[in-house]
Amino acid sequence: MILAMTDIALAEENARLKARLAETEAALEDAVEAQRRLESIVGELRREKFGPGRKSSTPSSSTCRSKMSRLRRASSRRLRRGTARAEGQQPCRTQPEKS
Repeated sequence: MILAMTDIALAEENARLKARLAETEAALEDAVEAQRRLESIVGELRREKFGPGRKSSTPSSSTCRSKMSRLRRASSRRLRRGTARAEGQQPCRTQPEKS
């Protein structure tokens, strides 16, 4: 008799927990959908205010300028060293330029 009541109590608890889980999952679905709508609205407002954005995969122009500047400096150093060697001089060892 006690075992039978325990089974009934467990079945009721299980049903109550399943119902609560279903409610929680439905609330989560609603919250996720609301977040998507808000992100969409924010994106539209951002485009209205700031214009269309750049693709994140393309580097910014300042990054490109910085990289090109470093390449030019390195190329210039190699050229100076090569010219000094061709003239039979010791290439001067300078401290690397800071970028």
